Amino acid sequence: MYLHLLLYCPVSSGEALRCYCGGRHQCPGGVETCRVGDDVCSSITYTIPSPSFTKRCSNTVFCKFLSDSPLSTGTCCNTDLCNV
Repeated sequence: MYLHLLLYCPVSSGEALRCYCGGRHQCPGGVETCRVGDDVCSSITYTIPSPSFTKRCSNTVFCKFLSDSPLSTGTCCNTDLCNV
């Protein structure tokens, strides 16, 4: 019976990603633990409407879109606290 239960229990592949937060996205302590679906840390600089930035957890598709947009530039990375 125990083997049967083990086969159906989902197993986590590791700890959740942690990213710095700042700019437009504030969080307590300046570091956040990413939710399911957020698989990268982002550091994005917006050029329009006025210069600003954000550091946060993000998903790869959205981060890549913002990192190479006419309105913003930035980086996406996937290790803890890589978005310095």
